[in-house]
Amino acid sequence: MTDDTAQLKPWDIEQHRGVRRHGERKQDWEKDRELVLDAKCRTEILTGKVIPKYDTDGPSLFWLALKTACLTVFTLGIYRFWMITKLRRHYWNSIRAQGDPLEYTGTGIKKILGFLIAVIILAVYLGLVNLGLTASA
Repeated sequence: MTDDTAQLKPWDIEQHRGVRRHGERKQDWEKDRELVLDAKCRTEILTGKVIPKYDTDGPSLFWLALKTACLTVFTLGIYRFWMITKLRRHYWNSIRAQGDPLEYTGTGIKKILGFLIAVIILAVYLGLVNLGLTASA
């Protein structure tokens, strides 16, 4: 064994290929490392072993929650839908899977429209139930 081989670390991919010049070995190792990491990422995604990381600072979340809560109180609850959207967007952007942040695409107007549709359906149902009870009495 030469001196170059003794300096290789056990996790070096180059130890299977023989000894080369230092610069050439480093470039090959970086290419192989990228391929190995890429394959590892694909395997983790396919097998469901992606470990998400929550990365945020507390003060930004606190001030966002405080500001949106005050606006919700001042608007008598109307701003609640936009508050939920902003908080969810903050949470989702703070969660990183494979280094990429998640993206929340909901909007406040979609939330309020969904709420109004649910209220209309519930009002119609309760109206029909009330008519049925009064008609049978």
